[in-house]
Amino acid sequence: GDAVIVLFPAEYDEGKACKNALKCSKAILEIIKEVINPVFTAHELPEITVRIGLTYGYALVVLYGNNLEKAHIDIIGSSISLASKIVSIAKPNQVLVGESIYNILLSSVSHYDFLNNSKFTEINLDPTKWKYLSHFDAESMYRVYRYTEN
Repeated sequence: GDAVIVLFPAEYDEGKACKNALKCSKAILEIIKEVINPVFTAHELPEITVRIGLTYGYALVVLYGNNLEKAHIDIIGSSISLASKIVSIAKPNQVLVGESIYNILLSSVSHYDFLNNSKFTEINLDPTKWKYLSHFDAESMYRVYRYTEN
């Protein structure tokens, strides 16, 4: 399948970056449901779905080659790899959020209003398949939450 990586710079406010990523996810799902899929259906084409996985962390933008017009640009880092793993367990049209984003929003007083209108449900992960450790407790698995709006 195809994948898209989107960066939301924190600009000294990690809570705002996380909130913007969640708002973007909601907008993507709405556009697919309300705009794209009705057009596909009208033209007797199959509907599309997306799976969204979000995490927070550092990433490095890498330019391969020395010709800017022909160079390949890539984004690498553990947060990018983890977001990819989160996407792989998401169901169609589902937004899954890593513990990093969940904890940032939970600890950010200025984003309580956003949390009150959102619902985060922890996903039960199979420890034999999900081998990623928590950033907050090296003895625990990295937690993943399903995001929905109330």
